[in-house]
Amino acid sequence: MLSTNGFTALPSTQIPFPGTSINYFSGGYITANHTCYAQNNNTNGVQMELNYQGIRDNSTNRQLFAKKFSSVIMEYLVTHTDVALGQCSTETGTNKYQPSPLIIYPNPLKEGKRIFIEGSDSDNVAYLLVDAAGRTVSKGMVLNNEISFHENPPKGFYMLILINPQNKKSHLSKFIVE
Repeated sequence: MLSTNGFTALPSTQIPFPGTSINYFSGGYITANHTCYAQNNNTNGVQMELNYQGIRDNSTNRQLFAKKFSSVIMEYLVTHTDVALGQCSTETGTNKYQPSPLIIYPNPLKEGKRIFIEGSDSDNVAYLLVDAAGRTVSKGMVLNNEISFHENPPKGFYMLILINPQNKKSHLSKFIVE
């Protein structure tokens, strides 16, 4: 995916392996020890080593690579993990969820199974609580400007999405559980 965006990548369709005369890092330490590759660790991760020339050598190249890389990583997640974070991106033109002036409290949630919401169209609407990996952790209805979770969400960073089925408007807000 990086190669099709103009960056040399190894491995890739164009260069499937490093060859025998090229110095190549054995790599893998980060992914082997700090991601779900390691036993009892459920954190997904990717390890990359990037060329200096053409990617990190100046501000213009860093900005160009960052923009291309963000598109590539979104495509990678959809293709290989069914995680579609791009649906919240204004860059893709599929800005399905609109930021809103919602007030969520307590935020961060430290104890308990209830949160309260104030803001436009925040009552009698559906909600989704989505974790940082794009997985739905909880869903249901906002009743009386309140969400009662069946069980405490795990600690983490979430997006709370409110969906009004009548006018099809959606609102997105950050939510943290400590």
